[in-house]
Amino acid sequence: MSSRGGYQGSRLSIAGLSGLILLLGVGFAALRLATVAWTNIASTIVLTLLLTAVAGALFSRGPARAYWVGFALFGWTYLLLVNGAWSAGQFGQDLTSGLDGLAERILAPNSPSASLAPASAMELNAERSVKRGNFVQIGRLLLTLIFALAGGRIALAFALRTASQDHDRHPLASIEPRGETLS
Repeated sequence: MSSRGGYQGSRLSIAGLSGLILLLGVGFAALRLATVAWTNIASTIVLTLLLTAVAGALFSRGPARAYWVGFALFGWTYLLLVNGAWSAGQFGQDLTSGLDGLAERILAPNSPSASLAPASAMELNAERSVKRGNFVQIGRLLLTLIFALAGGRIALAFALRTASQDHDRHPLASIEPRGETLS
């Protein structure tokens, strides 16, 4: 609470910070391993968080509602822009163009040795290609969460600023009647 009795939403709770660290740890582990299983886990986590944001936007009130609206709006918009079949063509590629190059550097490609049979070299290249695709998808999902979190904070800042301005203009407007009627 601020000195004026308003909601002070600029601070991150210990639970929120712990959740963020856990989410980043899982995300970085998924990027490093870049398997189909980790891609599925990351997809499930992001989808769950975005759907939770929709529920929070519908059923919360006040500053919490503003946060969830921003989280859902920014998260879903980014996810659809980079993964939607109608837009994932060039636009989605442009938004995440650095992920493929990063995958090449992080996944440490091992050049097939001359002793490998051509079929083995082809299998190794196919495996690298799948791993790189998983890395890019997991990276897009992590970027979706970053945009969602930023959107939540931006919406919360707007809501708090608006509430502060309303309170300054109409200080008595925050006093709500208790349901009593005058006869």
